[in-house]
Amino acid sequence: TDSQDLSLSGDDLSLSGDPTATPIDLSGYTETVAGANDITVTDDGNGNYTVDYVDGDKSSTNELSDLSLDGSNVLTLSNPATGGNSVDLSGLLDDDDVSITNTVTGNRIATISEPGITSVDINETVTSLSQNTSTGVITYVDEDGGTPATANVVSSDANNELSVGADGGASFEMTNIDVDGDGTTEDTVDSAMADITKVTAKSARIFYPPSIAIDASTNVIGANKDLYQEYVNQYAPTAPPYTNTFVSSTGAPGAIPTYNRADLYYYITYYDDTIFDNVSIDANGVMTYDIIGQPADYNALINVVFVVK
Repeated sequence: TDSQDLSLSGDDLSLSGDPTATPIDLSGYTETVAGANDITVTDDGNGNYTVDYVDGDKSSTNELSDLSLDGSNVLTLSNPATGGNSVDLSGLLDDDDVSITNTVTGNRIATISEPGITSVDINETVTSLSQNTSTGVITYVDEDGGTPATANVVSSDANNELSVGADGGASFEMTNIDVDGDGTTEDTVDSAMADITKVTAKSARIFYPPSIAIDASTNVIGANKDLYQEYVNQYAPTAPPYTNTFVSSTGAPGAIPTYNRADLYYYITYYDDTIFDNVSIDANGVMTYDIIGQPADYNALINVVFVVK
């Protein structure tokens, strides 16, 4: 390339050795800096420029640094170290310590206090609960002085059998009775229950199951008859032939109450030993027997008894 001389006129850059060359406009790349003696630009004549900037207040001695806080809460500015650069901050401190005092006086539980505020008392709620020993009525007095509330231990109904005892509690006065008829009255629940057991152990627990037919027209060895099931079939019939012949009075339930198999003891109290032999009955109510002869009048008798356990 050829050596050329550059020249700057205003914002235009030109080649001095080629008058036909088009100048370059540099106005878009310039910036004007203005300041009232805040910025100074110095040209040394060799194309070098020095720019000096002074802060807005034109003072280089008011830059603050090096703050410290001592144990007495005094804040000090040590750079620059001039008079009046210390501030006492101790007066701005606040004591957040809270004091709680347990006074146990009257209904007061404790007092909360803090410097600069009014002390606050914590008081126990005042509750009054009392019982009238004559009526048994319990009265509750509200803490805020509201209407007292009451609770009746014993009802005032006409047929109520509870009464108020000497201490205000409710009690039931039970008249002693002779449960089992032995001439001695029972005065506790335990003794009454014990004698009730004795009563139920007598005739009220014994009953005869319904009649059943046994075919004795021919001799048989080791025959079985479920007497319990025959009893259930007749007292609570669900299928023929019993449903066809079961008759009850008006308003009677459709079935007679029955016991469970395990609730009963089973007995055979009599049988014709010229007709039956090797007769036995198990704990489930099943009778086992042999037929060794035929009845002369086509009838033979077996008595069976069930006893409630």
